[in-house]
Amino acid sequence: MRTELLTTSHGISSSLEKALYS
Repeated sequence: MRTELLTTSHGISSSLEKALYS
């Protein structure tokens, strides 16, 4: 479960960064 949470959080963070920098 921890791995899933970390992966999800990382995915969300990456998506936000892409949205901000794109």
